[in-house]
Amino acid sequence: MTVIGLFRTNRRRFSLIVGLIILSTIGMTLGSYVLTYAINGLKAGRIDLFAWNLVAMISSMLVGFGSDTLGSYLFSRQTQQYLHVIRERLVRGFLVSGNQSTAKMQNTLTNDLRILAADRAHSWLTLFTQSLGFVFYSVALLTFHWSLLVLVLVLTGIMLWVPRFLTARLQVATNRVSTSNNAYLESISRWLGGLAEIKRYAAQSKLFKVLQNTGHDLEDSTVHRTATISQLDIVNITFNVCSQLIILSFVGFLITQKMVMFGVIVSAGNFTSLIFGSVVQISNALGTAKSTQILSRQVQTQLDAVPEVKATADTTDLPIIQSIVGQGLCLKYATDEVITYPDFVIRRGEKILLTGDSGSGKTTLFKLILGELQPTQGSIRFLDKQGQPIERVPELFGYVPQESVLFPVTIGQNITMFDSKLDDQVPNIVRDVALDGDLAKMAAGIDTVVDLNNLNISGGQMQRIVLARAQIHDCQLLLIDEGTSAIDRANTLRALHSLLRKDNTVIFIAHHFDQSLVDLFDRTIQLSK
Repeated sequence: MTVIGLFRTNRRRFSLIVGLIILSTIGMTLGSYVLTYAINGLKAGRIDLFAWNLVAMISSMLVGFGSDTLGSYLFSRQTQQYLHVIRERLVRGFLVSGNQSTAKMQNTLTNDLRILAADRAHSWLTLFTQSLGFVFYSVALLTFHWSLLVLVLVLTGIMLWVPRFLTARLQVATNRVSTSNNAYLESISRWLGGLAEIKRYAAQSKLFKVLQNTGHDLEDSTVHRTATISQLDIVNITFNVCSQLIILSFVGFLITQKMVMFGVIVSAGNFTSLIFGSVVQISNALGTAKSTQILSRQVQTQLDAVPEVKATADTTDLPIIQSIVGQGLCLKYATDEVITYPDFVIRRGEKILLTGDSGSGKTTLFKLILGELQPTQGSIRFLDKQGQPIERVPELFGYVPQESVLFPVTIGQNITMFDSKLDDQVPNIVRDVALDGDLAKMAAGIDTVVDLNNLNISGGQMQRIVLARAQIHDCQLLLIDEGTSAIDRANTLRALHSLLRKDNTVIFIAHHFDQSLVDLFDRTIQLSK
């Protein structure tokens, strides 16, 4: 999060915010300054002078408060728009790289950005607003007597130096909140993902204990950070009160020496309060902004790693995969378990049935083909008609995982994945995957919204929706991992007949296929441990 990035989000609005802050400061300064002449008029018995100056003071203050309120509102809009840009880039980076846990991304998108918005962006606003106020209020004091400004500057220097020892502690405390929140989200992700198993084996006590431990750490880190901020406030406020007493005492001395007007006692007190109030806020804002430096650098590192947006590839311009070649392919896990694959060549348009015992590496092979895993040894190459290697482009692949992934939108949108150009093909595709009969029984048909909380479709229907999605996008290479396990044999046969008659290359993982289903494929690749 940077000031330049905040400015570029909406340059006109940012300029307007700066203008409103300046207008607000001028209004507040004039209001306090005119008070001197109002008090002098009252002392001299000039009620008319007192009244006119009082009207001028109130008008200036209203302009100041109004401009400040509008500026704060617009700054909040500017910040939220900037955060939207950051979130969009972070999510794009997450989609491209896929090397970050979902919990960590959730922590960044929620907790980290919330801290940066509250403690960094708004600290910048405070620094600018109060620094501007400090300058205007100090110049006003200078017009009364030069010694007042000198005394204020000396006290300000001390006031800014005193709380420095708390800044480093606040930075550590802020980083600890982010780390603890990330650990808490990781625990939720890991443990609640297996909630059914926890219920089945009555292991709720362990779940509660784990979440309680990670939750306590988050609570403690948050309380510790709040306590550090409170200590910083106490130091600043204490010095503020003492400094105002010193200034007022000195003004009293100047009045007795007839070096300043009587009305200065009120205006100087008001300006002193404003000046030291600004100093307190500047000190707090500096400490708070510095406390977010590590967090800001971490988020900025993620942003810098996001590639520039590229135009969506035209599928007509994609290279043609003529063959897939696996040579010397081997993957070694951290547990020292090793999966070794036989060499293979899969030609364009072939329909391959991939079988093997559990643990033989069928799903892992798909992840190697997709580039989600890198082999320890050997390689998988994609070759064109001339035998030249082809870069792995996401648009070339279709993947149907074991667990059907659906979204809380209509069945039609789950199939087309929001590409309206494919809408006309949906009726034929749902017939191909034997989903048309199920849709006819639903009141909304293809426009039925999938309810992910209270599933309103069966496992078999989910698989056929995902199969329809894979077919309608007509990818060159289609990888299907147990894609018909929840579908009855008759509908499986119907879906496979449609799927395997197309020109694309298909690799299908399946168990327990009878011979009539096996015969639908060109050949079988058998894996073994």
